[in-house]
Parts: sequence; C-alpha cells; structure tokens
Amino acid sequence: GTDLKTATDVALDRFFDYSQFNNAADTIVPISAPWVVTAPFDNGIINQEYSFQISLPLEVQSPPEPSDPSVRVVHLLEKIIYVRTYQEETEDYERLLNEFKKDLENDQCSFYSNHVYLGWFNNRGLFQIGFEGK
Repeated sequence: GTDLKTATDVALDRFFDYSQFNNAADTIVPISAPWVVTAPFDNGIINQEYSFQISLPLEVQSPPEPSDPSVRVVHLLEKIIYVRTYQEETEDYERLLNEFKKDLENDQCSFYSNHVYLGWFNNRGLFQIGFEGK
C-alpha cells in the first residue's frame, strides 16, 4: 500500500483536475473542504486501503461526470459520525484515533470501530478524526 501522505497528494491532484475542466462538461466545478479519507482500522492501525472524498457545494445540482475513471461523483446518504477536531500539525493519526476510540468506548457510544474517517480543512493542521455511529 501507499503511505497516507502520498495517497492524499495523488487524490487531491485528481480532485483538482476534475474541478478544473477534467470533466464531461469541460467546466470549472467548485469543490470545498474537508477532503476526507476513509480506511479500515484494525488492531489500532490504519490499513492502507484508502478511499478519498471531497464535497461539492450544494449549489452544484448536477455535477458533470469526471473524465478520469478513478474519480466518481456519488451522493452519500446521511450518517452520524463521532468526530474530534484538532488544530495541530501531526502525522500521528493512529495514536489520536486509538485515544478517541477509547474515549467513545468509555462514554458507551455505539460506533463502528473498524473503519475511520480523517478529514482536513487546510494544510496548516486543522483536521478531524471520526468513527461512524451505529
């Protein structure tokens, strides 16, 4: 598998290309933060099987199809996600996820512990980690 930083850089390049004319309409498509990575989380370790998501503003009613076959436009159903927000530059996501998982368990929250969400709002350390609620 590819490390998280490299995989994120590749995904962001693809999202940027989609938003800048690399789509069926040859138009600019606005995108917005956060950019989100989901991945399996086994035994306190992030598995390197990443899936990336980025949001389109609500004003984009009918987004054009991407030209790149590795990019897909999907409408996600509502979910409950337990999140914790940080303002720090770190790559120690597994430690933070394990601490958050323990806190959720101590609070007796019902959540899926085998899949994680990481979302970034900028490249200066504003990010969230999360687990999907049951």
